[in-house]
Amino acid sequence: MKQKEEEFHLSFDDHTLLEADGEYDAVMQLMLDEELPAGDWMLQTKLVLASMAGVAEFVLNFYNDKSIIIQDYKPSQHDVFYNTDLAVLMTWAQEAGWEIPSPHPDLIKSKYSFWHHFWDSGIVESKYLDELCGWRNKCNEE
Repeated sequence: MKQKEEEFHLSFDDHTLLEADGEYDAVMQLMLDEELPAGDWMLQTKLVLASMAGVAEFVLNFYNDKSIIIQDYKPSQHDVFYNTDLAVLMTWAQEAGWEIPSPHPDLIKSKYSFWHHFWDSGIVESKYLDELCGWRNKCNEE
């Protein structure tokens, strides 16, 4: 999928997301056309995000309630303070009708300071960190 001004390119391996160009409304319509119950679907895809920063790989779960869970992530760069992958994913998701993505709690536990930084800056959402920390900028890093 190509975005405006060719700044980045998204490639899904799930056929439904690919056919719908990742747009929530189009995905929902395709799922309804399959006569699935409205609240009973999840699509898992490997997403390759190519940009000027390099190539990032995600495993994402897309849900009917517009949520996206990041199951796995291989960044294009390893600098926690310069990471455009997550910002691009967040912006794209919102423009395509999805919510801001959330890393899976196990992913957060494996790289706490990394995910805490992006949660604290509003780039990702996390119920796990919300419950652990309460408010952004109030949680002591472990």
